[in-house]
This record gives sequence, structure tokens and C-alpha cells, in this order.
Amino acid sequence: MIIATLPLALLLVEMMIQSLTPSVHVDPLLAKNVLWWFGHPVVYLLLFPAVAIYYLLVPRYAGRQLVAGNVIAVAWAIAVAANVLVWAHHIYIDYPQGSPQAALNVAMQPMTFSLTVVSALSLYSLFFTMYRSRFQWNAAATALFLGLVSWLLSGLSGVINATIAFDAVVHNTLWIVGHFHQMALLNIGLVIIGATYAWLPELIGKPLYSEAMAKWHVWLTFLLATANSAVWLYQGLLGAPRRYAVLPHEYDGATRAAIPITIALGGAQLLFAWNIVATLRGTGVDRAVRLAAKPRKRLSDAAAEALIVLLAIGLAIPAGVVGWVIGHYAGSPRTRTVTVSAARPTPSTTPTSTPSTTTSTTPALGGGNPAAGKAVFTSAGCSGCHTLKAAGASGTVGPNLDQARPSLALVIDRVTHGKGAMPSFAGQLSQQQIKDLAAFVVASR
Repeated sequence: MIIATLPLALLLVEMMIQSLTPSVHVDPLLAKNVLWWFGHPVVYLLLFPAVAIYYLLVPRYAGRQLVAGNVIAVAWAIAVAANVLVWAHHIYIDYPQGSPQAALNVAMQPMTFSLTVVSALSLYSLFFTMYRSRFQWNAAATALFLGLVSWLLSGLSGVINATIAFDAVVHNTLWIVGHFHQMALLNIGLVIIGATYAWLPELIGKPLYSEAMAKWHVWLTFLLATANSAVWLYQGLLGAPRRYAVLPHEYDGATRAAIPITIALGGAQLLFAWNIVATLRGTGVDRAVRLAAKPRKRLSDAAAEALIVLLAIGLAIPAGVVGWVIGHYAGSPRTRTVTVSAARPTPSTTPTSTPSTTTSTTPALGGGNPAAGKAVFTSAGCSGCHTLKAAGASGTVGPNLDQARPSLALVIDRVTHGKGAMPSFAGQLSQQQIKDLAAFVVASR
């Protein structure tokens, strides 16, 4: 962290000077390499304390020593050094022709995969420490277990990011946002929550106000945050760009589905706040005395299993209803058919539930419709990579189309076959859509 501070501060100062004096600049590719060479270890500093808490608390609640502890210690010692050398996996797509960046990126892919081995060994060690032990399933231990599950899930989505061929598809989409939130909010976040429930009562010498409330908070946080990340991952696969204040309208259905999930997730944190405040005030002392004086009835294993099944069904039914509503009302937009003739346009106001063909007066270029091509440009995610004023796009990954001014044939060839970091869209777009897209780009010059 200390080593990374100076060059990152220097880069920040340079950017401030550049904002005031545009003539002073640093090569963007060099700046990105400097940023991630020194900044990548800072990212891992979020993970290392969480891993240490896992190794401390999981054996305590399992009542046994950490499984394969010596192997894990060696693995993480190697990972600490190796994580400095995998900086370039953050800039897979940024390699202009003639630069050595492509060779660096190819070297980063297997090295990044090797780091997943360390995570896999850690999960193996921690899960088998819990396996067949007398694990104490209190709120803190439950948070740790669900944090491990989230570590596994976010690791699987991270393998997609680490693969150059896949990263070319999900780069700069909401997939990245979903992956990061699953790692930071769920894996690391649940560790912080578990550590709070475990150590706060010990530090202040007062019992936790409500163990049941804490478990509700942990489970709701896990389920709702996982669903929230799943929406982002799904939108990313559809091509929804990241860093957009307002997404293109074709992603509105999933966004609407995420709104109640996010609100419920925020509301669940009120349980955490209430529990912690009551614990600090010592309210849990009197409550613990009352609970100790009253005999408690425990659910049988069969009753607990039945309750879990009913809860799963109760969550699945409303989720299915919400999915049907979104698909029914957002999947088939109602349109108006307008037929244009040489003599006089005659509109037909009869609504139809399926998309219809509209004859446009926009001149065709190479058999393509520029008006239709603008919609394809947005829906295919081109705005996330290219700058094109006519589309309101300001991406910096690919060429600036306003400056490059490519020909119709070149646009069709690149979209159809791809080149370098740009993937082929032949499997995603029809030939007519590709012609429409090319016509829009050329007409925008």
C-alpha cells in the first residue's frame, strides 16, 4: 500500500495538471499500466484481511484446527507476490496494433488462472474444516459460511473476466459490476458482518441483543445481494454498458426488477443497525436474563427442513410471477405500422403485439437503413467501446469513429469477422442488422 501510494499520487497530480493545461499529457496506455501495476495490490488488500478473519474464526466455530493450514500458508505467500504481476488483466482490450501490450496480456491469462488455484485451496481448506465438525451455527458463523459461498460464486464469474476471449464480450458491461459487488459486498462484506457479530460482544462485555435478528439480517443480505448481482450479470451478458447514468431502454425490464431487490436489501441493513445499537446500549443483558428464565422449544429437524422448503417455494412463486410480468409487458412492445407510398402516406393505427416492418424514408446505404442501424449500434454495446457523436457514444476502447471515418465495406467486415480485441458479431446480428449498423456509421460522418 505504501509503495503504491507515491506513483498513484503522481499520476493523479499529472491528470489534474492536464485538466488545466491540455498540452501536458501522458500516454493513456502507459497511464493504465502504471495505475494497475501499483493499484492491483491495493485491490487485494480488501481480500487479505477477510481471508485472515476466515482462518481465525472458522476453526474456532468448528472446534478443530484448520485443514491443510501449512499448504495454505505457502499458497498465500506465493499469491501475495504473484498478484503484483497480473496487473495487465485489467487492460486486456487495450492493445493497439504494433504495441507489446498484446504479448503482455497473453502472459497475464495463465498467471491469473494460477491465482484461482490459491482461492480454490482456501475454499477447500475452510469447507473441510467445517465438514463433520460440531460447527456452531450462530449468526457470525452463518455469515462466514455464506461469505465462503459468495467467494466461490464470484470466483466463477471472475474466471470469465480472466479469459481474454470472454472478456472481449463482457468488457465494460454490467457483468463487471455484478462480479465486483458479489466479491466485495458479499464475500468481504459478510466477513465484516460476521466479525462484528463475533467480536463486538466480546469487546464491550455485553451479549448480542438478538441472535435471531442477526441471522435474519445475514440471510436477507445474502439472498438479496446475490439476486442484485445476478441482475447485473444478466444485463452484462445482454451487452448493457457500465458507467451509464441511464441505460438504453432495452434493458429497462431487468432494471425495474432490480429496484425492489435493492430497496429490500437496504431495508435489511436496518436490522443490523438496530441490533448493534441495542447491543451497545446493553439492552441485550436484560433480554438474555428473560430468555434464560423461559424454557425454549426447539424445532425438530423435519420441521426445520419443511420450513426451508416452504420458504424456497414462497420465494420462487413471486419471482416467477415478476418474471412473467416483465416478459409479458416488456418483451413485445406495441407498435404502429406506417406505410409510405409515393402519392400519400396512409397511417394505420391498428396496434399489434408483434414487431412489424416499417418502411422508412431514410435513404439506404449499401442496402442498410441508417435509422435502424442507430438502434443496433446502441443495443449491441458499440457505445461502450467507440466514440460516435451521432449516437451520443464516448467509448475509448476502440477507434474513434468520428475521426477514423471508416468505409461501408470496412465496417461490415469488422462487425462480421472482428479483429484484434473486437469480437465477431456474426452470431449475434443478422446480415441486415450489420448492413444497417454500417450504414448508420457511414451516414454519421
